[in-house]
Amino acid sequence: MRGLLLFRGENLADLLRLKTGLICTPIFALKRYHPLLEKGNELYTKVHNTLPKSIADSLCPKGSRLAHLYGLPKTHKPELSMRPILLATNTYNYALAKWLEEKLKPLSSNAYMISDIFQFSEDIRNIPVDADHVLVSYDVTALFTNVPVHETIGILAEKAFAGNWFQ
Repeated sequence: MRGLLLFRGENLADLLRLKTGLICTPIFALKRYHPLLEKGNELYTKVHNTLPKSIADSLCPKGSRLAHLYGLPKTHKPELSMRPILLATNTYNYALAKWLEEKLKPLSSNAYMISDIFQFSEDIRNIPVDADHVLVSYDVTALFTNVPVHETIGILAEKAFAGNWFQ
């Protein structure tokens, strides 16, 4: 009698070979760690080595999921095109990113920052425009392409650690 046995895992193959004498080949070998778990473990170690324990415990996930990428149609464009949206809630680094955003936001506030279209509308109404001036609007296609990363990190670190940043 001949048959085909498909299964997952190598331990089952050893057990069947010992009990029945059948030689079985697994269809795939199981990995010990999923890459997402490895990233989560790396983040856990780095956060706990850097931040106070109470903050680190609140920032490290107890479980996580993969980010979801989907697209929304750009209805104002004549050709078919999509706006990519990356839904990253409950990913392994989501809580840390939200915490950092909360801490870094005050460091970037200045007189030239516009928070929403309503503030911009109010600001633009108060600017005198001469007859020979031209108002120009640009469509941004790529943000921060020429920002010097090391210099930016240095400036943020200098501002952040000037006071008691963790509290």
